[in-house]
Amino acid sequence: MKQDEISIKTQNRLGKILKVSFDIFLQKGYANTSLSDIVSQSGGSLSTIYKYFKNKEGLFKAILENGIKKFYKEIDKKIDLKENLSIEEFLYRFSDVYLDTVLNDKSVMFYRLVFSEAATKDINLKKIMYEYELTLINKILVGFLKKEEHANKFIDKDLESVVMSFWFSVREPFLYRRLLFNQNIKLKKSEKDAHIRKKINIFLHGNLR
Repeated sequence: MKQDEISIKTQNRLGKILKVSFDIFLQKGYANTSLSDIVSQSGGSLSTIYKYFKNKEGLFKAILENGIKKFYKEIDKKIDLKENLSIEEFLYRFSDVYLDTVLNDKSVMFYRLVFSEAATKDINLKKIMYEYELTLINKILVGFLKKEEHANKFIDKDLESVVMSFWFSVREPFLYRRLLFNQNIKLKKSEKDAHIRKKINIFLHGNLR
């Protein structure tokens, strides 16, 4: 059901269920969280969860989708696709938002949740998150770079593979250090700018004609 077909009251109720689900997943882990836990803390009902999310996996996917929507909003604030942006400026604006997003505390906790939980018989959290993340990033980056005035500049026509290497490089080594060593990464604006510019420079020199 589309969001505009749901009443405001129901949207608010579903939003609370998603927020509570997210917090409980982070606190107890995915496998140790039951729908009853979520219902008891959200004030919702099992029937509501079954109707709108189907099951716990559906809730997890809805949380990811909610995060994607928020990311799109932040991207929209920084990037007007109607602007005649250079590839370098577009990548910079994207990376600025992306780096802030993946390094914030809630995102890091969510990554830890996904990578610390073994795949169960019914769900592989890492696979689901990877697919959602890949779809999100590719839609934004490939969507811009495949424009005729940009696509012809790339040596490799497989833009999905090309951009994947880029956004992986932008978040490292910072995300790795946060996840594995629990380092509190606080980049100064000058440090973040220098890091992003360096990654863009390497990317463009290796992929443009």
